[in-house]
Amino acid sequence: MKLFIFIVLVVFVGISSCEKNELDPSKEPIATNKVLYVQGDKKLYSLDAETGKMLWEANGGVNMFTNPYLYKGSLYSNGGNSFFLNFFASYNADNGQKNFLLQGSGFENGNSEFIGKDNVIYSTWNKQLYASDATTGKNIWKYQWNLGFGIGLISVGSSGLIFQDNQNIICLNLNGKDVKWIYSLPLSGNGFSNKPIVTDSEIIFGYGLRNLMVLDISTGQEKWSQKNENWQIQRIGVSNGNIYLLKSNSINQIQALSLKDGKIIWENSKISGYYFGTKPVIEDNKIIVSHFNGVNEEGNLSAFNLKDGSLIWTTKTPQAYRNNMFYSQGVLVSNDFASFAVQKNLYFTDVNTGKILYQKPISDSGTHNPLISNGVIFLIDHDLKDLVAYSLKTGSKLWSFNIGTRTSSPILVDSKGKVHNSEWLSNIVRSFE
Repeated sequence: MKLFIFIVLVVFVGISSCEKNELDPSKEPIATNKVLYVQGDKKLYSLDAETGKMLWEANGGVNMFTNPYLYKGSLYSNGGNSFFLNFFASYNADNGQKNFLLQGSGFENGNSEFIGKDNVIYSTWNKQLYASDATTGKNIWKYQWNLGFGIGLISVGSSGLIFQDNQNIICLNLNGKDVKWIYSLPLSGNGFSNKPIVTDSEIIFGYGLRNLMVLDISTGQEKWSQKNENWQIQRIGVSNGNIYLLKSNSINQIQALSLKDGKIIWENSKISGYYFGTKPVIEDNKIIVSHFNGVNEEGNLSAFNLKDGSLIWTTKTPQAYRNNMFYSQGVLVSNDFASFAVQKNLYFTDVNTGKILYQKPISDSGTHNPLISNGVIFLIDHDLKDLVAYSLKTGSKLWSFNIGTRTSSPILVDSKGKVHNSEWLSNIVRSFE
């Protein structure tokens, strides 16, 4: 009997141990970088993300300079012979075979796209909206907007298709026929001061430099607004039900507001300088901002407590960071290529201490915003026309691949199938599943 009980206990403990290992997140396989897709000189490339080896290339025929987009095994890409795009194409992501090509009328001035629910929705500078089948490219509907100047898509979701011109935000039914609502800026508003930010229930934007507006996404009605007589709103961040305003006058200020009703949660006006260089990075209970005094002066990088606005750390930077900053695995990546510095650099900063870990020289022409995934940073060197991979931990160069032209940032698929994108403004905006 004792032997039987012993055996049963051993078997039970063994089974329990196996089940614990299977459910333990620490035992889950770590994702690795798998495939990169990047557009180059009239070509679309697929690369092994670990080695930089080319897997396939597809000929686009004309310049291809925006981020490709991956949706249900197909890559979507646009390009043209000038700043304005004039074609939109779909390729098989496994082998680069072209699925369809749309060009000609309506594509000579192509603008932003949304892809999802088996449709492609895109706008043009001549104020037209199109919907096409994502598999065949066949046109489903077309809508002509007749007010304002230019249009750009903001969001597509259950509330409808939301787009803007220079003075209006419009919500259109997904059938492309009926306008659900229109919000028009006050005549004295002087236009939008940032691209509207969309949540599940709100649209947040600044206008006329000093005004903040929050709309109900379902109705287009104002939820609340804020007028700043003595402050200019320079940047807006939204996270965890709060809005973070970066404002300036003779000093800089960060103000945290409740997204629900605009109530002030905290504000900090003890921030040096007259300008905020970039949109804020909000990670790990911190809001990290770049701030400086003038155009060609050293700047500051500071982290504040997200709960109460108290300063965590601040550090001097050789040049003011005036381009987007990116965060991954405790490291903040920023660059100064937009400044007038003689040498352009990419800086890597410890987000817990503010210490600059190391810096990497980049070309005088700069680079588009980097893509960071699983401990590797991928960026385009504009002078060398290379896609370069660096270790995020050490800054050492892992590999490079010549693209043959200046282009936008790549996209990456990891071993778990997750797609990683740079935050550089891409013409292809996002999926709307």
